[in-house]
Amino acid sequence: MNSFYLIVEQAPPFEAGSSIPLQLTNMIIGRQRDDWTPQIALTNAFVSRKHACLYVEEHQLFIMDLNSKHGTEVNGVKLEPHVPAALKPSDKITLANAMVSFYLSTNLDETMDLTPLLNETPRVSLTLEPIKQMVYVDDQTYPFSSKEFQFLEMLLRQQEQFVSQDDLKKRVWPERLLEDEDVPNVGSEEMASLLYRIRKQLKDYITIESIRGKGYILHVNEKVEYAPR
Repeated sequence: MNSFYLIVEQAPPFEAGSSIPLQLTNMIIGRQRDDWTPQIALTNAFVSRKHACLYVEEHQLFIMDLNSKHGTEVNGVKLEPHVPAALKPSDKITLANAMVSFYLSTNLDETMDLTPLLNETPRVSLTLEPIKQMVYVDDQTYPFSSKEFQFLEMLLRQQEQFVSQDDLKKRVWPERLLEDEDVPNVGSEEMASLLYRIRKQLKDYITIESIRGKGYILHVNEKVEYAPR
């Protein structure tokens, strides 16, 4: 009978390139909590408590999504909840919109075949949480004020495109719009201060280009994948 291993591409708290032996007939992949530790315990906030199950039947390894909130994919194909999918060596398994990813191996020597994939620049997923007004970058959480979040959200949704200061003022400060005005009265210093706080928090993941007196263009760094909700 083959031995099965998951080779980690991105799966905090596991290090990239490490291997996880699959020794049990039934292994749950999920998010660890104080009162719950699955067999493969992850820390990403978008992984469900019981996200997916790996099991062996007649020498064949299967994976099954356990009706997770953010889904499970094999080679980019999303699994239907509670419908098993057979796995083969080098298959890529991703959870929660690719925030977590593994490759399957049946022999640790085969890890050499996965080396080019594992040596690619690691990508992180950036996701907005509108209700809590937070930004998640993998397992890191960045809180923002209401206006900071609205400002960032508008730029992100139009990334690599010019967004005018007037449009941002209308979106972020609608309460300041008077009946006889087209644009809310927001000073340049206030906008600059808000922008500074956003840049400071997310400086490793985005850059915001200022077009003097006109507006901004947000660029997502190469290693970041923006995953809108």
